[in-house]
Amino acid sequence: MTVEWDLWNEPNLAFFWIAPQSQYLEMWSIFYKKVRAAFPHQLIVGPSTAGGPESGGSTWWDEFLSYAKSLGELPDIYSWHDEPGSPVAEKQTFDNLLTKYGITNTRPVQINEYGILAQQNPGGGVWFISQLSQAGADGLQGNWAGGQGLHNDMANLLTQVDGQYEPLAEWWVFRGTFRTLTRSPFSNLGGPADSTVSRPLPETCRPPAKPPAWSRRSRTPRPR
Repeated sequence: MTVEWDLWNEPNLAFFWIAPQSQYLEMWSIFYKKVRAAFPHQLIVGPSTAGGPESGGSTWWDEFLSYAKSLGELPDIYSWHDEPGSPVAEKQTFDNLLTKYGITNTRPVQINEYGILAQQNPGGGVWFISQLSQAGADGLQGNWAGGQGLHNDMANLLTQVDGQYEPLAEWWVFRGTFRTLTRSPFSNLGGPADSTVSRPLPETCRPPAKPPAWSRRSRTPRPR
């Protein structure tokens, strides 16, 4: 089994990281060395920022890439969040940054949180599936539940009726998309086998009587 290590959630937001970016970069270096030493064949993911590279005119990614490249500590899989966001446009910005710093990337990027709660509906699901496919990116739908509901409805894809789990409309978008593809819509066709993706349920599956042990990436609401 290939494990992926993701150090921190949205370190470019003061809500999650109140220290200077320089301190985060120091922690990244320590984290990178420790994981590489203990688990040399496992994958390092990052930096999982809120928004894509250079979002809002920020130079946060410039500092990260410059620092990590200088130490030979670039992630195996680059990641960010789109809540909201446009994977296609941000992937182009990312590619331009890699060119700027002379960095080669061999794996699909990971949009490991996407879609605010208002976008988790059939229209939003179709749009993000299309964007992720065009960008050649892997994706994980954000989970905006909290408390006991955090792992209870597959990131807003299921609901309960008389104690049984039933699909909401977006669930059928995932199912219908899966029926038209031989691989997940989030997967970069022809990409590496160790890509981590959020896969819709096979067409032969029915909504579970109990939620599965896995769920899409957890998300506790943050102030907006």
